[in-house]
Amino acid sequence: MTLTYINQEARKRKPLSPEPVIDETAVVQRSRLGEWTAVGARSRMMESTMDDYSYCVDEAIIHYAKIGKFCNIASHVCIN
Repeated sequence: MTLTYINQEARKRKPLSPEPVIDETAVVQRSRLGEWTAVGARSRMMESTMDDYSYCVDEAIIHYAKIGKFCNIASHVCIN
């Protein structure tokens, strides 16, 4: 049996860098992102902070929250 990688969207992601990486479909408003952070596709972040080395993947909703260092947020998670 041969497995084929189908999710082409994951292959297009930009590599992490000291500057925050925000997907072009994500919405980030009045928020602060630390170094080496990433916001995934179709995610929304409003009036929140995300410290260094943290990221959220696709379709996460983060409103009025403080995310610490080294946090990994799964897809479809809502945080208030």
